[in-house]
Amino acid sequence: MEIIKQFLQKLHLIANLYNKIATLGTDKVADVDRQSVVIVNSLAFITGSMVLSIGLFFYGLIHSKMLLYGVLFESSAFYSLLYLNSIGKHKAAKFGLIAVHSFSAVYFGALLGMVLCVELIAAFLIAFLLGGACLIFPGKKERAICMGIVAFLMVIIEANNYYQVIRPLELSHVNFYYFRWFSVGGMLVLLSVGIWLMVRSNMLLIQEMKNADVARRNFLSSTSHDLRTPMDAIYTAAQALKLHLKDSHRSLDLNAIESALKTILPASIYSKGIINDILDLSKIEAGIPAEIKKESFHTISWVHNFMEILAPLATQKGIKLTLRVDRIGIPAFIHTDRLKLTKLVVNLVINAIKYAPQDTEVVISLEYINPIFAISVHNHGMIPLELQPRLFDAYVRGENLDQTGNGLGLHIVDSLIKRLDGNISFISRADVGTEFIVQFQGIASEGAGLRPSDQIKEERDRSFIGKKILVIDDSETTLIALKALYKDSNLLYNAEDGLSGLQEAKLIRPDIIFLDSNMPKMSGLQTLQHIREDDNLRSVPVVLVSADAYKETNQLYMTAGASDFLSKPLDFSDIKSVMCRLL
Repeated sequence: MEIIKQFLQKLHLIANLYNKIATLGTDKVADVDRQSVVIVNSLAFITGSMVLSIGLFFYGLIHSKMLLYGVLFESSAFYSLLYLNSIGKHKAAKFGLIAVHSFSAVYFGALLGMVLCVELIAAFLIAFLLGGACLIFPGKKERAICMGIVAFLMVIIEANNYYQVIRPLELSHVNFYYFRWFSVGGMLVLLSVGIWLMVRSNMLLIQEMKNADVARRNFLSSTSHDLRTPMDAIYTAAQALKLHLKDSHRSLDLNAIESALKTILPASIYSKGIINDILDLSKIEAGIPAEIKKESFHTISWVHNFMEILAPLATQKGIKLTLRVDRIGIPAFIHTDRLKLTKLVVNLVINAIKYAPQDTEVVISLEYINPIFAISVHNHGMIPLELQPRLFDAYVRGENLDQTGNGLGLHIVDSLIKRLDGNISFISRADVGTEFIVQFQGIASEGAGLRPSDQIKEERDRSFIGKKILVIDDSETTLIALKALYKDSNLLYNAEDGLSGLQEAKLIRPDIIFLDSNMPKMSGLQTLQHIREDDNLRSVPVVLVSADAYKETNQLYMTAGASDFLSKPLDFSDIKSVMCRLL
């Protein structure tokens, strides 16, 4: 047993040594190229070691200097590839691997001509060299070059067999079989290594695909969790408004309507922000999370917005929601990603409301002690001790069966805080309740980049009476928004497809065109191109209105001549800003 244990320990040491060598330089490369570096290191180390050991054994049999020099040069060249990868010269190492194998095929193919037939060398080159090229080179161009090299090497080897530029070693009967067995055995080992690396690479790819599928599922699950809260607020407010209208017998109470709108609008804005994250499909497909979009915004206005989202939920649960803000010490503006900050605060408060005892209070506190901006959420419940160590793991939730949820709220909070360079801590005891404290450093702002109040007032008061506005859209949403904004204008025109829109534009020559990207008969892009080719219309501002998920599509329209871009669902303030800028 002791012998077996020692043998296993040695195997473990060898495995550790191999892992260190195989991963040389991987810290200097992107994850997507890491596997190719590991493959080059593995092939270089294994091939170099085999060439050195088998080559010195051969030299001990026949003492040929040509054999010795070739062995020392080739093994040194293979080991030098490890050094190239360790200093970050990954591309040079890849091409170096192909170059050294090419030298080996020509030189030793000629030197061992008595032992190895051309057909065997050709089969080895095709299987090993081309297989290796497919593993380490992602591009078709590099792979095609390797195919050309293999074909060229086969011609060179065959030519040498004919002209005997490098004469094959003369071997005795016994040495002939030694050389043959070890050479063929070495080829089989290298082919086996190549197959193992290919299988390992495919297994890693399969695992990455599984991980991507899990990430996609988690993304959809967490997003539905994010959307549920504002949708609850909208649904509750809409039902309350419907009930009020039914009971009012058409005698409208404007205060009740205003109260409902105060809930619906902030919740809709929050939902829109989440949907904008979902729509960035190209980044989701690549496994890249939505980018951090930092901006300066009014602290108190932001607080009131998320409070209006959460208040109906607290009322529904019979919880008193209290806000405590140090209005003197708190910065007037903060600079961070507004949507993601709102997400994490809303998730914390939802959890606090969900697990708070009936008829108790949830307190949200904001304070600023330079340079720390802190947000805390407190309720009178307690988190079970067994859950506390893994509280921020996905799908961890309390055992209260009366509460709905998928255990993602705090996991989402933790990931968002890390992405915003903050930290979170919590205290949970039966005598004091539970308090989560989120801290950010250096996010206080002086409001740089915010539009001045006089500019906002100018946009609000600006009149566009007399301006001809053409909406080319098969949906009525853009037209409804413009009618609501400029109800005094009688010069608002509409077309339901690109073809009729182009004819309408030529007839009235509008001052501005709002153009949808996806329409029947003629696409938005084709319509835009026709407008820009028309001498009478080419100077008319065209605003692309789109719900397209891909930013590349929007850039395509801007390149084709669009004056600006608005995303659906439309924000009235964005429409005003575009109108003021273009007219």
